[in-house]
Amino acid sequence: MLPGLNYTKRCRKFRLLDKVFINIDDKKNRHIFSENGIKNIKMMITCIKIVFLSKFYNYPVSRVIYEINIDKKLKRFLKIENEVPSEAQVYEYLSRYSPNQYNNISNSFFKLFLKLNKNRKSDWIVDATPVACDINILKKYVSPEHLEKLDLDMGFSTTKGYYIGFKVTLVLEKDSLCPISVIIHSGAKNDSKIFDEVLEELSRRRLLKKRQVILFDKGYYSMENYINAINKYNVVAVIFPRIYFTIEKMLGCANVHIIGYILR
Repeated sequence: MLPGLNYTKRCRKFRLLDKVFINIDDKKNRHIFSENGIKNIKMMITCIKIVFLSKFYNYPVSRVIYEINIDKKLKRFLKIENEVPSEAQVYEYLSRYSPNQYNNISNSFFKLFLKLNKNRKSDWIVDATPVACDINILKKYVSPEHLEKLDLDMGFSTTKGYYIGFKVTLVLEKDSLCPISVIIHSGAKNDSKIFDEVLEELSRRRLLKKRQVILFDKGYYSMENYINAINKYNVVAVIFPRIYFTIEKMLGCANVHIIGYILR
């Protein structure tokens, strides 16, 4: 049985969330939502706060909504003036917008609050985490056709097993561990398949420099990814290898241009 959230200002988690919510609530920053096609900004902010609470405390969205309804202090903390939306309303509203819109919103906030030194070359860390949606709490079979209508997919991870939801890829600055970029994919997409999209996004935002080092875990491993990073983006992707990897094998798959580049 889950304990109550029991909002109090002395709780470190709520103090941290308060700093996050202040930035989301800031009127100066609301133009980010409108620029990305969000119609009811107040509803979007409420839904985001509910989902943040859910993920931060690892509670189902339905339980978070229940806690908000019985705790007036928690409701005031979230600045919800009217009726608290139901679980169905939260998911229905969030499903109106595409992953690309959420990507753009998140990255706009990162760009606003993180003042990166453009003259200093930083190393990046890339990692992905599964995010399950609470749409199958009764553990019933969900047909592929129904998942397609919801723009969702069935995924698998060693931590969650089989789940329905999304995969969120974060790019962090190595020294400060500050988030630089976020990319959202349907849950079943393998890490190695989204490697190129991660570098494409960093290149689009002009965050890649020649011979930059980017750290990936072994989920992103493939010979093609090593080669594309050098050939296409002029960066060195440090991907923690699988047990059968050898440098000779990689060089054997590379062309003369890549070998010449590495030896320079």
